[in-house]
Amino acid sequence: MMRRVCLMIVLLLAAAGMAAAQTSAPLWVRLFEDANANSVLDAGENVLSEGGVVTLLNEAGVVVASALLDNAPNADRGLVGFQNLPPGTYTVQVSAAGFSPTGSAQFTQVISADADPVLIEFGARGAVPEGMEVRRGLFGTRLYIGTPDQVARVGYALLGALAVVGIMTLLGFVVYVGIVRRRLRRQFQRAAAPQA
Repeated sequence: MMRRVCLMIVLLLAAAGMAAAQTSAPLWVRLFEDANANSVLDAGENVLSEGGVVTLLNEAGVVVASALLDNAPNADRGLVGFQNLPPGTYTVQVSAAGFSPTGSAQFTQVISADADPVLIEFGARGAVPEGMEVRRGLFGTRLYIGTPDQVARVGYALLGALAVVGIMTLLGFVVYVGIVRRRLRRQFQRAAAPQA
């Protein structure tokens, strides 16, 4: 009888240990620059590798974990991951500095034990200052183009700067030819003249 009780206790402890050891599949969040604002990572769209913050809350709204994209091991792929989460319902909140979400910035995800990995995609576009337009420049860099009035002002400022540089160059040449060159010529002639 004692053997049976001991065997039952051992089996119950083993079952409890296995149940406690069950963890969910990893939860991944991928942050990307959503150029066409369709909330889907399309070919040619870049992943974000810095500036992202992902916060994970449990069903009660308590923060379970928080991660910075800058510090994530997979930041070069735009991924922030959470491992070994207990099964349950989680809320994921995502933000990216300098970017505005093209879809939702909050996601609810049910995580079950030993399920496939879960991937949440967060698309965002660069926050554009008011009155500006974004275009792609060399190597895909973002260029902020202002209104026609702002562009004209910058053009006039550049022309003015070029005019000032031209006038100063001309003035420097006149001073050199008119004053400095004459002095240098006189000094050279004095030095070359025979001493009496």
